[in-house]
Amino acid sequence: MSALVFSDPASRAVAEDALREAGLWSLRAWQWRLGVRADADAYAYANADANADAYAYAYAYADAYAVTTLKEDDMKDGLYAAQLWSGNVMVLRVGWFRRDAGDDYDVWWTTPYRGETTTRLATVWAEGPKKAAPRWTWSPVLASTASRLHFVPLARLDPKLWEGVCPKPGDFDR
Repeated sequence: MSALVFSDPASRAVAEDALREAGLWSLRAWQWRLGVRADADAYAYANADANADAYAYAYAYADAYAVTTLKEDDMKDGLYAAQLWSGNVMVLRVGWFRRDAGDDYDVWWTTPYRGETTTRLATVWAEGPKKAAPRWTWSPVLASTASRLHFVPLARLDPKLWEGVCPKPGDFDR
């Protein structure tokens, strides 16, 4: 018998009468039944809610992954904006990516330092750094390697717009 039955006064009266007729009703037994059943029901509802939240998260993650149009597997050599894991944070990078072998890329990239946070990244990617992000500063271009498992490509960029910030490396087309 669930505690929810006892929350309705009419149902509670019927249950009390049935228990009294059977000689099973006492205040202590009543409190015990109500308390144990209420705890069990609360746990079951909390567990069901946690499972529902987990499924909702999984579906949201699956939907977000399904609508991504640019994936690492689709990357061709070129200029990209990407996010890279660095410790517990994601770092924004703009640079040239060239597939080396397997999951590894040779990269020449720069890190933007945003002087403000109101400029939309899509505008910067489309219009270039000079027009869309005049208050941003950029780190020197660094050569490195990166595994595709550690970065997320955000946008393919027009090299002409980004020549001043991240020029194409001389040995890029080897």
